[in-house]
Amino acid sequence: MTQTISLPNSYYEFTLQPQRGAWSLISRAHPGPELKNVRMGVQYDSGHSRQQDLLTFPGLNPIDTKTIETRHGVARQLSTQVEPASPLLDCRVVFQIPESVPLLLWKLIVVNRSQQILRLRKFEMLRLGFVTLDQKGYRIQRSPTGTLRLHEKVGELAFYANGWQSWNASGVYGYAEHMRHSRLGPLTRPMRVNPGTPQPRGRGHFASDLFGVIGDRTMRSGVLAGFL
Repeated sequence: MTQTISLPNSYYEFTLQPQRGAWSLISRAHPGPELKNVRMGVQYDSGHSRQQDLLTFPGLNPIDTKTIETRHGVARQLSTQVEPASPLLDCRVVFQIPESVPLLLWKLIVVNRSQQILRLRKFEMLRLGFVTLDQKGYRIQRSPTGTLRLHEKVGELAFYANGWQSWNASGVYGYAEHMRHSRLGPLTRPMRVNPGTPQPRGRGHFASDLFGVIGDRTMRSGVLAGFL
């Protein structure tokens, strides 16, 4: 029997599927944006090896749900223990969905429960599949790691990239464009590039600092994601 835990509000319905190790966020407005089967992960260094673990939600761990007061008003909260493949880490995830704001908040709490020195490299808070570009435009690959749909019809996709600070370019890219980079290269990199932010070069691959927006210009639908 598949267990599903739901946190609805006026705008979305959040669901957690522990057996699949995934969560989804579906818009109540039809057609509207939806995230399905999102996975989470942790990347870290242990000694001379790099580990990358997808997090799972063991069915035996209790799932705590409650209503709390936040700066965004009354919100429903869900928290539970999650398990990496490695026994070195202790992880807990907390989700919040305010009742009257179109917003989902979530955080990952990670503790080193070993005697080893671990260097955390990356928290994957929202792992999805990719859009593959071809000569005729783009096609969406099937992916076991989840999907983002902005509208039931696919229009002109675009991405808003936010620069690290005032030395960086901020702006909107079409789905087939290349991300802009300075020709000064390493001479200005320390003041332009956040060391933890990828610097993609391929067509249709973009990165953003603090927050980014993926949208459909034709269908006027989009998703803003970022860090607080």
